[in-house]
Amino acid sequence: MDNPFLIGPVVTGESFIGRRKLIEELERKYISGGRSGSLSIYGMPRVGKSSLIYNLFRRPAAEENPGLVTVTVDLGMQESFFSLWRNIVRGIRRAMRKKGIGGEEADGLFEVLSELYTSYELLIEDLEDLFDTLNEMGVRLLICIDEFDACTRIFADENASSSTYFQFLRTVATNPEYNVSFVLISRRSLEHLEEKAGGGSVLHLALEKRPISGFDEADKEAYKRTLAAHGVEVGKNLEKKLWHYGGGSPYLLSILGSTLVNEAPEKDLDKLYPEYSQQFLDYYKRVSELLKEEDYYKRMLEAFVGPKYDLTQSHVQELINRGYVTRTKEGKFATVSEDFRDYLFETWEVEGSGEIWPLLTETENRLRSVIDQVMTRAKGRNWERVMEAEYETRVAADPSAVYFVDFAKAARFIRTNVTRYGGRAGRVLNVIGLQELANIMEFYWNLGFSAFFGNRTFSDWKDRFAMLSRARNPLAHGNPECLTAAEIQTTNTYCREVLEVTARGTTS
Repeated sequence: MDNPFLIGPVVTGESFIGRRKLIEELERKYISGGRSGSLSIYGMPRVGKSSLIYNLFRRPAAEENPGLVTVTVDLGMQESFFSLWRNIVRGIRRAMRKKGIGGEEADGLFEVLSELYTSYELLIEDLEDLFDTLNEMGVRLLICIDEFDACTRIFADENASSSTYFQFLRTVATNPEYNVSFVLISRRSLEHLEEKAGGGSVLHLALEKRPISGFDEADKEAYKRTLAAHGVEVGKNLEKKLWHYGGGSPYLLSILGSTLVNEAPEKDLDKLYPEYSQQFLDYYKRVSELLKEEDYYKRMLEAFVGPKYDLTQSHVQELINRGYVTRTKEGKFATVSEDFRDYLFETWEVEGSGEIWPLLTETENRLRSVIDQVMTRAKGRNWERVMEAEYETRVAADPSAVYFVDFAKAARFIRTNVTRYGGRAGRVLNVIGLQELANIMEFYWNLGFSAFFGNRTFSDWKDRFAMLSRARNPLAHGNPECLTAAEIQTTNTYCREVLEVTARGTTS
């Protein structure tokens, strides 16, 4: 049985997994009805945008509609605005022949337009004649321009303003006498592309905007059914790891699915990770590059790593609107995958810690240093292992023991990094959050922490640590609300208090 999980190409048939509700909605709006308007589809790389439209155009409703002509061109493969339209016209002519649609007048226009134009005015005149003629023949054109990100190159013409080319697309898309609709596919938003190309904002307001993000719950169920049909039963443990590494990303899940089918009966994704880790890293780097290009990188770090110093609800909504973020049914926020969030954490340590709320970062680092000093003196150099063993003993004696440190999550993060980059394993202390740091201090307060904090009780500092944790924890950790100006000011005050008192503290 062939492996249905194809990595990279446009997929169809069994390899096109999920998206049932979305493709049915697009079929109703753009295939089955009459004049439908135009659509801008955008989202992260490898999220299935091209495959979605490829399969949409091959639905029975599209192929059996005698008056609907669909054509797809790749803008990235074009040399100029003129070659774009020559290839669109060729595609229209081929599609009409397949459907047995034709006429002498249209054939004459096709012959004229088969040449490569050098005059914008002549091209526009002949295209308008073609659109008028086809509309009178009862033909409705649905033109997909894939890789529309290339407009920043293709529409840069020394002989014409790029705004002229955007305006022409707008005119064609909105003129009822032409009966032409566009589907533009891009990684970046159309508004961003227009601005970058220097064309102003003339086109994006004329199209419906549809960000495409990862799989939803129904799509994931379809993915699991496809795995099962190829000999990979998805139990709870495997499912947990699938969503950790692959999240809702069709691309990452295809890599995992292909690996599982090929490597049966080995089903441990942790052990298989070295086989596909470079593909994951390459993908994460590309997504990060796009975030930086659109100036959303800092917002993503705040949302999924923290601190969320000046993150607002409008910032979060914009990330959602751009397809970088989704809201789960539990009300939390998700991006590519949990593994990608770990990658963002590593990025924050290298690139973001000195830029996003440096006062809180300094405070967090101070707390880690204090904990390391106190715990090393009290429990020895291997105090992290001792602490974990003591916690396991507590839980064994009392299963209702309160949450302390998520050792399993920390271990997975460390293990993944060792597998991904090699070298020595990291420390639990460096990958846990502020609330977990506070938990350690609370449980071991009398071992020496009180000396660092003015010889006061933990309860005197508990609310302060809670506020710092809330400011540090990103939205994805269950704090969907952003900080108010007053809370930011309070957090700054608490940071200064912690830094001041620990600077006076003693280890004696």
